[in-house]
Amino acid sequence: LAAYGTIDAGAIRARCDVPEALVTFGQWGAAISCEQGSGQVSSEAVIGVDPTGAGDAFLAGYANARATGSDPLAAGQAACEGVSSLLAARLRAASQAPG
Repeated sequence: LAAYGTIDAGAIRARCDVPEALVTFGQWGAAISCEQGSGQVSSEAVIGVDPTGAGDAFLAGYANARATGSDPLAAGQAACEGVSSLLAARLRAASQAPG
């Protein structure tokens, strides 16, 4: 919000004159705007676990999906699902830790 004065992915894409813009909302998913359209993506929220690195994991998953041919919305969905899987695995590991 501070950088662009909005969380609207379409407005940010237009202002920056870029083909794609992503706005992430933590456990609530992300908004994606691209030349083909725009939309929201999300996955099952994982609560009760440290989310450190989730944003980086989202961007890595998004970039990988785009590089392998996914359209922007499908890439965003895949990235959300990947982050949910990562955090769920982290939560399971924490619950099985001794002590």
